[in-house]
Order: sequence, then C-alpha cells, then structure tokens
Amino acid sequence: MKKQFSFFLLMLLFISNISGQNETLKNAITGIIYENDSNAPLEFATISIYTSDNKLLVGGGMTDLEGKFKVEVKPGSYNLIVEFISYEKRTINNIIVKRQDRTVDVGTIKLSINAAQLDEVVISEQKSQIQLNLDKKVFNVGQDLTNKGGTAEDILDNVPSVAVDIEGNVTLRGSGGVRILIDGKPSMMVGEGNSNGLRNIPSNLIDKVEVITNPGARYEAEGMAGIINIVLKKDRKNGFNGSVDLSGGVPFNAGTSVNVNYRRNNINLFSSIGIRQRTGPGGGFSSQETKYLDGSSDIFNSQRTFLRGGLSGNVNLGMDYFINNNNILTSSFSFRRSYENNDNLTVYEDFEDSKYNLVGITDRTDDQLENEFDTEYALTYEKKFNGNGHNLIADFRFQDNTEIQSSDYVESYFDAFRNPTLEESLLQQSSNNEGERRLNFKLDYVKPISEKSKFESGIQSSYRVISNKYLVEENIENQWVRLANVSNDFNYDEFINAAYGIYSKEYTRWAYQGGLRAEYSRVVTQLLESDLPANDRSYLNLFPSAYLSYKLNPENTFQISYSRRIRRPRLWDLNPFFSFSDPRNVFSGNPDLDPEFTDSYEAGYVKYFEKGSLTSSIYYRHTKDVIERVREIGTDGVTYYKPQNLSSEDNYGFEFTGSYSFFKWWNLNGNLNLFRSITNGSNLSRNFAADTYTWFARFNNKISFSKTFEAQVKLDYRAPRKTPQGFSKASGGIDLGVGKEFPKQNISLALNVRDLLNTNRRRSINEFDLFDENDIVYGSFYSESVFFRRARQIVVSLNYRINQEKNKRKNGGNEFDNGGGGDGEMF
Repeated sequence: MKKQFSFFLLMLLFISNISGQNETLKNAITGIIYENDSNAPLEFATISIYTSDNKLLVGGGMTDLEGKFKVEVKPGSYNLIVEFISYEKRTINNIIVKRQDRTVDVGTIKLSINAAQLDEVVISEQKSQIQLNLDKKVFNVGQDLTNKGGTAEDILDNVPSVAVDIEGNVTLRGSGGVRILIDGKPSMMVGEGNSNGLRNIPSNLIDKVEVITNPGARYEAEGMAGIINIVLKKDRKNGFNGSVDLSGGVPFNAGTSVNVNYRRNNINLFSSIGIRQRTGPGGGFSSQETKYLDGSSDIFNSQRTFLRGGLSGNVNLGMDYFINNNNILTSSFSFRRSYENNDNLTVYEDFEDSKYNLVGITDRTDDQLENEFDTEYALTYEKKFNGNGHNLIADFRFQDNTEIQSSDYVESYFDAFRNPTLEESLLQQSSNNEGERRLNFKLDYVKPISEKSKFESGIQSSYRVISNKYLVEENIENQWVRLANVSNDFNYDEFINAAYGIYSKEYTRWAYQGGLRAEYSRVVTQLLESDLPANDRSYLNLFPSAYLSYKLNPENTFQISYSRRIRRPRLWDLNPFFSFSDPRNVFSGNPDLDPEFTDSYEAGYVKYFEKGSLTSSIYYRHTKDVIERVREIGTDGVTYYKPQNLSSEDNYGFEFTGSYSFFKWWNLNGNLNLFRSITNGSNLSRNFAADTYTWFARFNNKISFSKTFEAQVKLDYRAPRKTPQGFSKASGGIDLGVGKEFPKQNISLALNVRDLLNTNRRRSINEFDLFDENDIVYGSFYSESVFFRRARQIVVSLNYRINQEKNKRKNGGNEFDNGGGGDGEMF
C-alpha cells in the first residue's frame, strides 16, 4: 500500500504543479448552455476555447449541473465552441478578453438537436463489427449484444477463430498455445493461466479484440497458435466524457463499472472502476473402467457438482501528459482484488467386476477459499519526430501478483445402500501460496525511409520470478500431519531478452515485409524441499517472419506470410505437484519439458463488397516437441495427467470469415474453419498418435427492427475431434440478445441469454491400451465423461453515456480500416 500511496501522491503533486502554472490566469470566459426546445440546462456539454485563427486550443471545460461554465484564459482574442451529443455544434467567434476584464460573459447559448444525426443513431455499429486486414482481424466487440454484462472470457468465446473450452482454456483455430496481450503488452490482468484473469475483466472495459494468426517480428515470439490482443477503452477527447454500466442476472451475478475521461489542455486523465459479484453452478459425470488380462477390473462412476462464486473489483487510473505536440508521457496504475468461495461435492460409486455390482459410495467435499491481489504500474513515453510515422515508444511496467488458496477436504464412506460404514472419515487440508513479480521493458522505433518504405527496430527485456508453496496435511489422531509426497516449494525464474528488425516497402500494387527477431531465454526451476539440483535451461533462437501482398484493385487483395513461433512451458506445465482436489484424478507438471517450436505458413485473400467483405485463408503449421497432457493409469488405479513432449504435430486448414449487410436492417457475419490435425507421439514408449478431420463454425445474425431497437442471434458449433487417447464429442450453443436505445436520455438497455438450450458441455470418450515397461499390453482403459462449467445465464444491462457520441451506421454497410490498438503492424 505504501507504493500505491506514493504513486497517487506523485500524480497529485504533478497535476497540482501543472494547475499551479495556470494560477496566473486572472481572466475568464463564462456563460450558460440551454437546450433550445425545453429551455433546460445542458450538463456536461464540452467547451473548447481556441485562438481566433483556430490553430491552438488554449483552454476548455464542461458545463455543471446548471449548464454553467467558466474557462480561465489570458487576455486575447478567442473563438468558443460548444458541443454536446446529438446536438448541433455552436461556435462564437472573436471574443475579446482585455487585461482589465476579470470575466467576459457570453450569455446564454442554446443548442438545437441535430435531426440528421439523431436519425442516424441506432444501436448497431459505431464501427463495423468486423474489420478485416491481411495480417489481422479486428472485432469491435463493444456493440455485441450477447456480450453485455459478461467478461473477457465471454467475449473471446464469441470471437471468430477463437474458442474457450469448458475449462476456460483459450484456443485459436483449434490449437492451444495462444499468447494473450492487453493493449499490445503482457499484463497481470490476464494471469499465468489466461482463463482465471479473463473471468475478472468486465466486458464493458473492452473496446475491441485483434486476432493475429501470423504475427510479425515486432511481437514477442511466444504463442504457438498466434496472438490475441485485447484493446481496452480509452479516450483522449477534450473535456469530460465517460459511461456508467450496471448489470445483473441469473444465476446470480451483479456488477457495476464507471469509465471516466477528462482532458484539459495538455493533461488527459482516464480511469475505470468496477465491482462484480457472481455465482456459477456447474458439474459433470464420468464413468471409468480399467480391465486387466487376468479378468479383474476397476470400475467407478463419479458425479461432481460445484458452486463457484465470489466478489471481484478493479481500479485503473492513468494520465497522459502532452509535453508538446511531439512528446507524450503516459503513466498508469491498475489494481485488482478478487475473493472467491468455491464449494465442490464429488460422489464416487465403486463397482466390483461389473457395472451392476455396486459395493461402496464415497462423498468428498472440497470447500475452497481463494484470494488474489494484482497490481501493475506502467510508464510509457512516445516521441514523434519530423516526418509522418517517424516515432519512438518506450514502455516500462512492473507487475506484482499474489494468489492465496486454501481447501478443506472431507471424505465420508457409505455402503451400496448409503448406510455409513465403520470407516472413519478422512480429513485433509491444503494451502497454496503463489507470488509473481515481473519487470518488462520495451523500446520500439519506426523510421520511414521514403513515402513507400520504412524500417522498424526494437528491444525487449523481461524478468519474471514466481514462487509457489503447496502444502497438504492430513488429520491423523487429531494431529495435522504434512504429506510430503504431494507438498512442495517450487521456484520459477524466467529471463527473456529480445531484439528485432523489420523492413517493409510498397511498389504500386505490391508490398512486402521482412523481419527477424532474436530471443535469448533462460528458465530456472527448483524444488526447494528436495535434494534435486536446480533445472537451469537457456537457449538462443531466431524467429523470422515475412509477408508478400498484391492488391489487384481496392476490392481484392492477396497475401502470403510466414512466421516462426515458440511456446515455452508454463509454471503449471513444470511444477511437479499442484493438484489434490480429486485424489482419483491427479494433475501434475513435468520439470523436464522442452519448449515447442512452430513454423506457420498462410495464404490469404480479402474481397470487399459494397455491403460486406470476405476473408479466406489456407494455412499450415508444423510444430516440434508438442506439449500434450498425457493420461496414465497407476498401479493403484489412480489416473495421472502429466504433460509430455511429443515428436510433432501438423495442422492443415481452411478458414473463411465474412460479413454482409443484406439490407440496412439485417447484417450477417460468420466464421467457418475446417482443418486436419496429425499428432505424432512415437517418441513415447508406446504408439501415441491421432489423425483427425474436424471443423467449427460461428454465425451471428443481427436484425434492426427500428432505429433504436434490435435483436441478435448467435450460433456456435464444434464438430467431434479425435485425440491421441480418445475423442471429443460435438458441442455447441445458441446465444440471444435484444437491445433498446434511448438517444435523448443517453441510455442503452440490453437483455441477453447465453447458452439458451443449455447445451454447451464438454463430452469426451477416452479409450486406450495399457502397456508395461516392456511395451507389453496388460490391460485396457475406457472412460466417458460429460462436464459443464456454467449453466444457462440471463443478464440485463444498462449503459449510461456521459458526453459520448453514440453509434452511427454508415450506409448500412461496413467500414474497413486498420482497427488500431496495441502494436499492430500494417504495410
């Protein structure tokens, strides 16, 4: 807290200093703003004061609740501009302020509604929902009705090419190893495992999502399948603007957030504050059977139900200081706190030799508490040199994350008729304390060589330290005894240093870009409570990338691209012990894992229509040392899940993403991905392979019934997929959303239903032979399971805008631009 207080104090002193410089301004321009028809005062209207030649903004502000304003200025001649949402702009020229005048009152100014603009106000897109580029796809998710009141996880699960499975793992084009960034940079808001952090980011904080399947050298090489960049909302418009969001639904969830921006002269302040409480029921069923050659078998069913819920809050504060037109300094601070209480009940049914011979029942409860504290400080400096596009950006950030978990386990035993047995209940408890510190520095430089060519270069350095203390204890004769075989103290140190260079050039219809990135990585892991030495691994790798595009005409563009990527093992991939909630299904890490490397090739074509667009791609990825979680059956009948490096994986696929407005009131967009995945695990002691053809699709249908009322239906389907040890069954769902806009009141209302038919479940079958150390079959394993992480959800949300323009539809079609945000590369 001392660090946080110091940060705030420095910011306040800085602002006070800037404000103090204006204390010499003794003169002021005053007035009052009214609405022309109702003669009511207009609050939060934006006032801008320019020099009489309109070249320099010298001051500004906003009206108060009575419509009044006061702007301090030096003596001189000025023009005053008044702006307010959906009203015609008013300009008053040649306001003379003399030195002897304390105030110059411009009197009453009345604003009239801009009828033409109001007619355009609808609840569809401010920008097109999908913007297609050859190197990335930009999805303006803020206007998706089915995302209202949700989280970043919900948003990603609705983005074409992206999927979030039942366990919260993010995949891109059917592959894991996705790198998730916030505003183009690594962030504590995502978290080590991606999914947990995503569930705590409210959807209303997100402006757009960029999907980059073949990233260039500017991006860090981490992320085998590609990069997903989440761009948060931020405004630099003059004056005061913001929004307030409220949401609630069933199963119980409620949240509120406030986004505020205020800019005056060379200072821009931005902030967002949110709080959210939720509950999430879920559960599943599995049936497992292990048969041995001697005719015996181990058979049990498990029924799991859980209720996850908690309270989370986040605060983001920042300031842009425009030193001058060519220099901008930005500082920001983020803090997130979450508190969760998760109740789990697993019921095991044990059978002897037959599924019809029930011999015993075990109930295992897990009452878990989880506290998480995340803090991030960032400082960014941007320097613009003479010449368009010539700039330097330096970014430094520090992240401090702490997660504390504790669980109480109770196992109770019953006979086949649910009568308590004489066996005493088993009492266990666990605690998991994890701390992460990360320093990251990045420097990017862009130098245009000519109007059609440029050179880019940069460096990046990252240092990350993670400590994980996991303790499991069992109550034996009223004494808590440490279980040494599942407790550990694990340290993870990661050093990554990188440098890159990029050259790009355009020739009439042709354009090319080539880049090379070098990364030196050193990862040191150690089990502190064992006699094993530290596992110290380091490697230097080169990651080339290349793009070549040809623009046949403004409506048709082709491109081919290549990039090399890496996926380093994460903490949970390396940590030998970290799970004890289910003693019959134990998850562990593998400290001997190697990173996996991917060569990615892609050819794309973008076609623009008058009312829509279509992007089609054919891609191929070859990955070495694939990290795959392998299931093994121990001699005690327990199932162990442990990641292993497989020889290789090859993915071939076609992808189509499009959007089309049939009429001004009807828009359809969708994504279709068909691919083949070949997994080769012959390096293991037994044959471990899969060759599968599969596909998934997502379609979004939006209809505007009027200029202020619309509805949306979203369909999602994932076809069955074969895995090395079984296959996943098909899954899918339907989401609905309706929205109503009240333009004069600056209010939007939305109602959405996620997973309308309650069909979004993970269903899988695992079937394989069991081999001994000599690769001789001694039995077989079969399991079938169904699992769902959350039930159907209904959410109502309200958005109130303060001095913000609401969405406009342009000719019922789409806009196509670069989308911006983060560290995107275009040429």
